[in-house]
Order: sequence, then C-alpha cells, then structure tokens
Amino acid sequence: MAEVFQCPLCAVKAVREGSRWKEAVTPVLRLVPRSMRIWMREREVRSGIHAAHTARDVRFLTPVPDVNRILLVDDSVDTGTSMQQVCAALQAHCPAAIVEIAAINVFAKSEALIHTDYAIYRDTLVSTPASADNCEHEAFLRRWEAYEMTIAPARGGAGVPL
Repeated sequence: MAEVFQCPLCAVKAVREGSRWKEAVTPVLRLVPRSMRIWMREREVRSGIHAAHTARDVRFLTPVPDVNRILLVDDSVDTGTSMQQVCAALQAHCPAAIVEIAAINVFAKSEALIHTDYAIYRDTLVSTPASADNCEHEAFLRRWEAYEMTIAPARGGAGVPL
C-alpha cells in the first residue's frame, strides 16, 4: 500500500499474551465448521477475557518515519487496547502527527478507549488470514516471516520493544 499511495510504511506489531487454552485449541478450531467457529468467537468476545490481558508488546518492525499524518490500519478493533497502546507509541515518536485509525471491523465497546475513524463493519466478527483460526493462517505466517526477513537488515535485527 505504501507503494500505491507513495508514502512511507511503518510496520508495527502489538501482541498480547495468549491463554494456554486458546493456543491448545487453535489447531482444532480450523477443523470445525465455520458457523461453530463464529459461535465460539462470539462467546470469547462477550466473555470479557480480553480485558484481563491488557498489556501489549508493541514493536516497530521498521523505522518510524518523521511524518505529520499517520494512518494506523488493523483488521479488527475489538477492545481498543492494542490500538490505544500503538497510538501512544507512535505519538511518542511523532508527537505532532495526526493519527487516524482504519479497520475492517470495529466493535462499539472499543470506542470507550479509542476512536476508529474508518471502518467497513461494526460489531461483526471477521476472520482474516491473520486470525489464528483461519484456514489460511499458516500461509499468512509464512508470508509474514518472509516479509520480516526482508526488513530485518533495515531495522538491525529483531524489532525493539518500546
């Protein structure tokens, strides 16, 4: 997208601590019918479990460009916690920058923490290749790892925690 819009790209990774149970059942989730996965994800979102794991490991995978406008993009803004922490990290590097957020989906409850400026869907469960229970997740991870290898020299190795 950076090439399409002729603007700098800053890759950011924000990871929360996953529960052991979720990690254990993820391979099984890929085998169950989609309707069952959706039902289970709806229960997970409603359970409030994400509120218990609020700390994120935020890493810039590429250098943060010195810009005055930033479009932060994600597949889904569920609780707003990741977006809030990534925005704070970006604004620490570019204090005068205007940060806007775009997502495929935004849940209304996230608006209590942070405003999503652009979204295609509201309160809808989406499954993208970045979702661990998506059948294309393994291919996504391989592509992501290949991408990380191409940017590793530019960042001097692994991303640096903030």
